[in-house]
Amino acid sequence: MSPTKPNIELRADTLSKANLGKLKWCTTIAIIGLPVLVQILGAMMLYASQYPVLMSAPALGLFGAAALIVVLCGLYAVTNRVFLRFSGANRGLGEWESKTQSDAFAFSYRVIAKGILVAFIGISIMGAIQAANLMGWIGFNFGRSIYLNIEAIAAMTVALTYLILLLPTLYIAWTLTPIHEGEGDFA
Repeated sequence: MSPTKPNIELRADTLSKANLGKLKWCTTIAIIGLPVLVQILGAMMLYASQYPVLMSAPALGLFGAAALIVVLCGLYAVTNRVFLRFSGANRGLGEWESKTQSDAFAFSYRVIAKGILVAFIGISIMGAIQAANLMGWIGFNFGRSIYLNIEAIAAMTVALTYLILLLPTLYIAWTLTPIHEGEGDFA
């Protein structure tokens, strides 16, 4: 017996202006919010000894509220019919749906590939500056060596996974034209 994939159909209200608007903003908040939260938490932990207010109940409460908003937006994005239909774990896509899915995956690939290329170039330049400083060719020092520890790798992995999952949905939500009430045969 072979496992079957779910067939989640789009409904007419799935592509309505209101639903696509919610999906646009929730996906945007989820994608941007996670790296921002990681940076804020890192700064709070780094500067907690100098500024004890960063670990006070109000500061932690604000951080928790922001984290809850980002997580709820992410959950809404991954449980939305648009995500479930176009995520690749579905069968029976029509011609328009297949093209939309292909365009979204291509956009996501381009964004991630360009981001990795920019990160590689930036890290290479910083490494070259550090190497030139060690050899005594220049007098510029970053203060400490660049290195990746387990926490940095874990945070980067979570953020990249989140981005890889949600970027196609973000593209679809921002590029699809909403269907007005009474249009479409998705019911």
